[in-house]
Amino acid sequence: KTAARRRRLEAAEKRERELSLQVSGRVQRAEMLADLERNLEGFSHSVRLVMRESGRGLLGGIDGPVSRLIRTSAAYAVAIETALGGAAQHIVVEDEEAAKAAIAFLKKTQGGRATFLPLTSAHGSGFSARGCERCEGYVGIAGELVEADSRYAGIVRSLLGRTVVVRDLDCAVDMARQFRYSFRIVTLDGQQVNAGGSLTGGSAGRNAGLLTRRAQIDSLRQEAARLRAELEKTQAEKKTAQAELSEVEAAVSGLRGETATAQEERIRLEAERRRLTKRMESLTVDI
Repeated sequence: KTAARRRRLEAAEKRERELSLQVSGRVQRAEMLADLERNLEGFSHSVRLVMRESGRGLLGGIDGPVSRLIRTSAAYAVAIETALGGAAQHIVVEDEEAAKAAIAFLKKTQGGRATFLPLTSAHGSGFSARGCERCEGYVGIAGELVEADSRYAGIVRSLLGRTVVVRDLDCAVDMARQFRYSFRIVTLDGQQVNAGGSLTGGSAGRNAGLLTRRAQIDSLRQEAARLRAELEKTQAEKKTAQAELSEVEAAVSGLRGETATAQEERIRLEAERRRLTKRMESLTVDI
């Protein structure tokens, strides 16, 4: 019984150590990626300059790069990055005046070039290729696989509203043929069939990772929270196992004490028996 309790406690302690390491690893990885995100690592020099100036309050009406204003799950991140291409780094601004001020700043400082998307003029059109959802490997319209504040709906439609995401390149080619290459199709691993029939693919492009990084941060934090809850449960189980072991050990200790007392009493009684036996023998001799 004691051995079983001890094994249960040891198993809980081992699981606690494992979970603690896993939580720590997820948190550290998420924080490292969050630091890269805060420092705009992976963005062009011009985008970093504009965002820095906006952060200092010297440029107004700057909302941020597209990739920082939308979110998607890790499963779709590569496809959405492919669909966006260079537009992942386009800067969303409140209106044309904000765009003009930012462009003037880049020109004055020779900070490079950037593309600005004014909320007042970016609307986009709906998707009209009915029936594509019945094609093999269909995943969804790219614009419907992301989350963004409602004020960016026009931006999302203009950039992703006419792009379809499918499972793989074979599915993309088959769909493109059926619809006469009338819209762009991207795959979950980042290949694409362009409107008109050209194919683009291979390894990840220069903008790859911007959305994936944010998706990884979210995923790591969610995983850390899940593991932390499991850790708390394990710690409670460890506490219970420790209490049960202590209780059993206390009971065993008590029994050992009682046994020792009984042993001492047995020895005393045995000595008394011998003394009485000798006394009886002595009395018999005297008679």
